[in-house]
Amino acid sequence: MLISDQDEDGEPVKKTFVFKVYHNKRYQEDYEYELRALRRLSTYASDNIVKFYGSFRQLGSYCLILEYVDGGSLGEFFDNSPAPSTPEDVALFWKSLFQTFSGLHRIHQPMAYDDDEVTKVIHEDIEPGNILLMRGSSGSFYDFTPKITDFGLYSRVRTAKARADDSMALDLDAIRSFSKISISRSFLS
Repeated sequence: MLISDQDEDGEPVKKTFVFKVYHNKRYQEDYEYELRALRRLSTYASDNIVKFYGSFRQLGSYCLILEYVDGGSLGEFFDNSPAPSTPEDVALFWKSLFQTFSGLHRIHQPMAYDDDEVTKVIHEDIEPGNILLMRGSSGSFYDFTPKITDFGLYSRVRTAKARADDSMALDLDAIRSFSKISISRSFLS
């Protein structure tokens, strides 16, 4: 449990979190790469990106402290959940799933970093296993909030200096990356 923030009565809010652990020195570079991505994204928060709380190193392990997401991955959802059968379930499923685009939009927006450097980035590993689902309050299988995670392949596309006297020299259409999302046929049937 992590205690942070306060509710409307001034009481501390308890939050559960998870550790993503890189277990030995050979993964240090992977840890540092994902840590940089999570730090950058945490300044541009989205409800559809897993929250980053911090990091630490201990006894040769590298740990990221992340938001606990209680519904498993989208891939597990497709494999284990019945297909929606009523018009209400179909609508709720698509309403929930489409929230993923909000997270992708946030990730792929140009971001300002040190010294006014502006960077456009891409995730490069969007797949059902890297989209976690936070269960919704209705109790329906199809009521969830998707949370994009796993930023190990997150990369910069192009950088430019933005100055007050220049227009931002960033070509937003320079490079596009598309990932194939495979969905279980049984879910779509």
